[in-house]
Amino acid sequence: MSQRGRQVPRDVRHHVFAHDRWRCRTCGTTMDLTVDHMVPRARGGNNYWRNLQTLCGACNQAKGDRLAA
Repeated sequence: MSQRGRQVPRDVRHHVFAHDRWRCRTCGTTMDLTVDHMVPRARGGNNYWRNLQTLCGACNQAKGDRLAA
């Protein structure tokens, strides 16, 4: 599968950010927001919005490929 096919679609990203009120779910910041897979793709996770959450870059990097709590 191409890298493009694995990316979260723009409309899904927007839905996730809006659902999480444009804040990191871990620390609450509104800066450097990313979309994180709660069940990582490497562990069979998908790009469905219910498997995604908003994290800032630092919290996303700290989480790595672990499952979300």
